[in-house]
Amino acid sequence: MRTLISLLLVAAFCVFTPTLANAGETNVTPSVAASNAFEQGQAYERLLQDIVMSPGTCGIVLERGRCVADLATLQSMRSDATDSFVAKWFALGDVGLRVTTWNAISPLKGRWNTSPTVTWWYNAGIASIAASLPEAKHTADYVQRLADELEKHSADAPTAVASWMKPATSPFEQLENLQRHSQVFFPVQPYPLISFGEGAVSDAQLGVYTGTLIELITNPIALSRPETRAFATVILTKWQGIHSKLHDGITMAPVIAALKKPLPANREILDALFLKYISDDSLMANLPIARKRSIYLGMFAAQIAYNAAVFKDQEMNASFHEAENLMQLWPGISAPTRDAILALQQMPLTTQGGTWEATNAAATKATLAIMADK
Repeated sequence: MRTLISLLLVAAFCVFTPTLANAGETNVTPSVAASNAFEQGQAYERLLQDIVMSPGTCGIVLERGRCVADLATLQSMRSDATDSFVAKWFALGDVGLRVTTWNAISPLKGRWNTSPTVTWWYNAGIASIAASLPEAKHTADYVQRLADELEKHSADAPTAVASWMKPATSPFEQLENLQRHSQVFFPVQPYPLISFGEGAVSDAQLGVYTGTLIELITNPIALSRPETRAFATVILTKWQGIHSKLHDGITMAPVIAALKKPLPANREILDALFLKYISDDSLMANLPIARKRSIYLGMFAAQIAYNAAVFKDQEMNASFHEAENLMQLWPGISAPTRDAILALQQMPLTTQGGTWEATNAAATKATLAIMADK
């Protein structure tokens, strides 16, 4: 049987408010309106990426909540019929419901004359996410347009931050300075949110986090975001700590370092970079069987949901079922979580009368139950 992680990556390949004080600068604190505009810009940029560039992102169970929240932010700023269709898609994460006629026009487009400072912060929020995109011709063109827009309206920026936009050899470099400075105002928090405990339940949750990371690798646009890189770094550091205690020589250092650099747009290069370290053999090596089972339980639940929502790959789904002997119920599991996992394990394959919709729903419920367990 091919490894579950390699199956996931192969399938993906076929689918698509602190104060700033720097030398020579005046201390500045963004107003409430400016802060709101910045965060609205970030929400819009993530939506643009999730809907247009990386439709698999919202199929990831732990990403769906923010997809829904970002859409709600946009809907609070405008009224557009296409957003309601996106809401139905995001509720399930099913790419079969993907909207291809979404109105992507920014709600603050053309507001430079009426609200120049707020509009500048809004565009800075967009740039703070886009600056980390994988570097390719189409992303470079997009980032260049953002840089040009901000530079054109540099007079609308607060005086103390006017120097953030500096000429550079590439549009990505031009926005890096803005991104770095804006993170002083708006510190990057890992997303998806992370909480570690001890014991079998915590190991199952680590499995969900690890499955989520694998899924993000199949969505390079989403992986590129500062908060997603921070999430990946925390999870890989957790695995590094596990293997450091085992003294088995397994290291995550190279891939953690890679997350601090521009990510390649080439999927084959990206897969090769991560797969060497994030594989069953590397991650699970030398762990006791009971601990492996708990981790696999969470990992499989998350990946079954993702596959059912995005790839709909029967071979992959069958592989998860073949590995059900690893999905053991641990002592102390809560009744709701036990019921959710049993319902998932009893779900028939799509080749045996099951449906992707039902599989997605059952796996999503099991994943969220694991994450909510204590």
